[in-house]
Amino acid sequence: MKTIHRSIELMKQSWAVLKHDRELIWLPVISALVAGIVAAIILIPVGLSQDWDAVSGTGESASQQVGGGVYLAIAGLTLALAFISIFFRAALVSGAHERMMGGDPTVRSAIAGALERLPKLFGWAVITTIVGSILRAMEQRAGLLGRIVVNMVGMAWAVTTFLVIPVIVIENSGAVDSTKRSVALFRHTWGENLSAQVGFGLIGFLAFIPIVILAAIGATIGTLIGFVLIAVAVVAGIALITVLSALGAIFQTALYHYAVGTELAAELDATMLRDSFARK
Repeated sequence: MKTIHRSIELMKQSWAVLKHDRELIWLPVISALVAGIVAAIILIPVGLSQDWDAVSGTGESASQQVGGGVYLAIAGLTLALAFISIFFRAALVSGAHERMMGGDPTVRSAIAGALERLPKLFGWAVITTIVGSILRAMEQRAGLLGRIVVNMVGMAWAVTTFLVIPVIVIENSGAVDSTKRSVALFRHTWGENLSAQVGFGLIGFLAFIPIVILAAIGATIGTLIGFVLIAVAVVAGIALITVLSALGAIFQTALYHYAVGTELAAELDATMLRDSFARK
């Protein structure tokens, strides 16, 4: 219960910051739109170029019909989507940082802040794509125990690199140096205390429950009213994901500032961060 309470308080504080700059909520929306456009640009030509009758078989013969260009396109799309996600996350961090330092960010200034770190953000996208691909390949080839170990490694990678994007944006460090810096901040500042992150995830999960129930009711009814309920659930789900993404970036930025001992100018209370992420 303490974890949930701390996370709720952190979200309230993050929400107080977000209320000053509501336009930043558009950044996750723009990110999703750009990702969809890029995916369509890459996948539609690939789909049109394939002989799906030949590929519809099974086994090795079917895989041989899928040319190397398809795998190259998938690899390129994976990297592109990772970069888009990281870039707009960095834009959110840039906007949150500007607000916490007493500024008044806009969507344009937030994107401009991310653009200034473009090569370094791309380098981080390459690293995360490679690491993610390696972990997925290991998981597919491992047994049950191996998958558990791989998942634990993935979780360790995620939490120790949690502050990479704020480090890149705020300190203007390269991807490799930012990774080392994030690991150092994790180890020396809040160590293994991950209760607040778990709490944030739990809050998001609980918030989605009524949305899923609403969609299920709509699907069960199966009439015009049911369709309306499903549509409302979809819109609510998208809105919730958008808000949680913005709040997560604010929290991520605030945690960085706490880690380096910055005195915040915005509403996010340093004492709350100190209580939630006790130093080891």
